[in-house]
Amino acid sequence: MKNNKGFASVGIIIAIIAVLVVGGVVYLFLSGQIRPDFDNGLNSNLAVQIPKDNNISGELGDDINGKHIGYINSITSQGGTNSLVIDYVEWITNCQADAQTSYCMNGYDVVNNNAQLRTFVVSNNAQVTLQTYSHQTSGLDAGNFNYNEIVSLPIFINAINNPSVTYPAQNLLYWITLSNGEVTKITEQYQP
Repeated sequence: MKNNKGFASVGIIIAIIAVLVVGGVVYLFLSGQIRPDFDNGLNSNLAVQIPKDNNISGELGDDINGKHIGYINSITSQGGTNSLVIDYVEWITNCQADAQTSYCMNGYDVVNNNAQLRTFVVSNNAQVTLQTYSHQTSGLDAGNFNYNEIVSLPIFINAINNPSVTYPAQNLLYWITLSNGEVTKITEQYQP
């Protein structure tokens, strides 16, 4: 009779390693650090959400030119110059809801892995387009939002700095367009 203790020990070690690896993947998934990647069309890969550094939305532009999405914390005015403070986020679409978490419940997810705030000068000619600022008051569309509503920069500054129950401006997402480091366009991202 041969001694199989060595093979049994190796089998136990392999089983322990397998349990640790599976447990680690489950932990990363539940903690939000690993999520299904539905952008590749296969709906089967996992993508690790790696916190990004200074260039949150680098594929769209940099802090000089391009388009970025985030929460606008405030807009201040001093000496005729308006400065906007924004917290960039990642806007994830083409995903499916996860019944266990709030991930992607309305077809999108917002990930904020970097709390860095950025400050930019806002052009006095910046175009501001809002999706949920006001409602239709009559006709067949009464009660519906006035989508793509253009408002003046002073009205928007007031909405950001004095949020209301009907328009909680600081809790909404906005796309900003930068040109030579200056905000030239602000567009509210509609969130169902």
